[in-house]
Amino acid sequence: MKTIEAKEVLAITAKTKPGHYCFMLVPDAVRGGVRIGGFQFKCPCGCGETLVLPIRPHDKDEMSWDLLGSREKPTLNPMIDYRGHWHGSLVEGKWTKIDVPG
Repeated sequence: MKTIEAKEVLAITAKTKPGHYCFMLVPDAVRGGVRIGGFQFKCPCGCGETLVLPIRPHDKDEMSWDLLGSREKPTLNPMIDYRGHWHGSLVEGKWTKIDVPG
């Protein structure tokens, strides 16, 4: 299994390295202020795609992820299956590709 380090950046750009990420903030209607509403990252495979995952609490009709751990070493649950392109996990700040037979 290939593992790469995840690193938080201020913004995702064309020069952002694979697996690097930033948090997307949204208004928090319950508590006021803002909360993390999305997790944006460059695909860990190196293809250059920028992906966004909605973070819970989120619209129940849409797939969303739990963000666990710290900002420096995040964990996402469940695993990520990007359209059959990249399947893997982010656990304690490390992206790990999982080979799926098929």
